[in-house]
Amino acid sequence: DMIIDSVHVGYRPLTPDDTPMVGMTTRYENLYINAGGGSKGWTLGAGSGKLLADIMLGASMEGSSTTTTTGSSIDPTPYSPARFDIF
Repeated sequence: DMIIDSVHVGYRPLTPDDTPMVGMTTRYENLYINAGGGSKGWTLGAGSGKLLADIMLGASMEGSSTTTTTGSSIDPTPYSPARFDIF
């Protein structure tokens, strides 16, 4: 038999749609978010950090191309915190 003397639970930061939030909020000026990667947070960190840096530096999407002016190939639209209308 085993006796359990303590329990630890580490909740992962997930969004309702299981897609990270990366970008500027619409409700608060100059507030940027890079969160919600859950258990993939460390794996996604370099890419989401690059995307957030591009957004903060003002990189914009060029027409229908998925390449930003700073060379990023990540489309920020699916990761926008605005999709939840809470920030």
